[in-house]
Order: sequence, then structure tokens, then C-alpha cells
Amino acid sequence: DRGTMEKHSFATSTFTQFCILFKRTFITICRDVVLTHLRVMSHICVGVLIGLLYLKIGNDASKVFNNTGFLFFS
Repeated sequence: DRGTMEKHSFATSTFTQFCILFKRTFITICRDVVLTHLRVMSHICVGVLIGLLYLKIGNDASKVFNNTGFLFFS
């Protein structure tokens, strides 16, 4: 019957799997300091650029739609 879902059982719980993967990812991030700094700087730059795009827009909705279109199509 295609309507029934099979139940899977794993050796460890979902929470345990999440904790292990989170710890492994955190260790990988801490080991690669240069890449982490580059990622932080790129996120900050993109955030500032998007913030400048919407700076002093006010309540005029047409500017918001124009800037959103510019952001989407560029």
C-alpha cells in the first residue's frame, strides 16, 4: 500500500545526531579562522550594501518596489 509511511528507527536519537553534527561543525569553523573571518566580512558587506539600498526611503512605497526590482534583477 503506497499510502502508509514506513517508520525508520536509528541507533541514536535526533537530538543526539544534531548535537554531534553541531559540535563537528563548530570545531571545523574554529579551526579555519581565515575562512570564518572572510565569511563574517562578506556578510557585513552585503548587509551594509542592502542597508544603503533602503536608506532614507521613508513611506514612499514606489521607491521600495524600484529598489527591490533592482536588487532582484541585478
